[in-house]
Amino acid sequence: MNKVLVNLVTHSAYSDVCDNFLELFRKNWKDCPYDFVISIIGDEIHFKGYKCYYFGKESTLPNAIYELMKITNYDYCISFLGDAFINSNINTFEISELMDSFIKENYEYGCLIPRQPFRLKGKIANKYFRFISNYDIYNMCFVAFIASRNFVEHEFCNGISDLEFEMKYLKPDSDEKIYYDNRVIVLDNFFNLLPGIEAGKWNRKVLKKLEKNNPEINFSKRPLVSVSKSYINRIIGVAQIFISKKQRQIFKKIFNRYFKYKFTTDF
Repeated sequence: MNKVLVNLVTHSAYSDVCDNFLELFRKNWKDCPYDFVISIIGDEIHFKGYKCYYFGKESTLPNAIYELMKITNYDYCISFLGDAFINSNINTFEISELMDSFIKENYEYGCLIPRQPFRLKGKIANKYFRFISNYDIYNMCFVAFIASRNFVEHEFCNGISDLEFEMKYLKPDSDEKIYYDNRVIVLDNFFNLLPGIEAGKWNRKVLKKLEKNNPEINFSKRPLVSVSKSYINRIIGVAQIFISKKQRQIFKKIFNRYFKYKFTTDF
């Protein structure tokens, strides 16, 4: 039987965010059938009641997962960053079926944050997933994903950072649209995830939803993303679905030059 590990991977600077993640995990996935651990980089910290692995101050987040898989005997890893908040109850039977299909089809990577395909034209894999294409934006993301041991060993080696991993798939690589045969993304938000932190600050809309659905939880008192930046981010999010990678580079240069808006990458 294939062994599956659920892993929360984080930098120690996000311990407050992880406390909220763990509260939501306990509340909304009470019957999680898989082993759960926490991988930590930065300062050495611990989360009481959980099995924690510390990988040092110089490690990157992908490297922590790489090292974790090296010292354990799991075949697949379901990985979350601390801000991939589980906002409502998870249907464990549905997740088990999702994982069975992932394993049966020999998929290597599965993004757990649903996104629309490039120009709304995608290729369905099954009732849980569609295939990722080289035209899609942020479909190969680090926030929440399933990965096989083989994927981790090949993609997360040599100390690569999470930003470098995502940038690799953001760069224009071909004028021809190509679908990866072993990389998929969920068709629906089966894990009920709400990524909520942007550059260390709360996404206003996400925090409001989390507080509404989970009034008993005291969420971290981090600052909020500004209202203007929130609207710009939403516009950019929609535009990314319809403009090509090359067009996006031009779009970013214009925004940077005339609106002084700084992007994480040029791609």
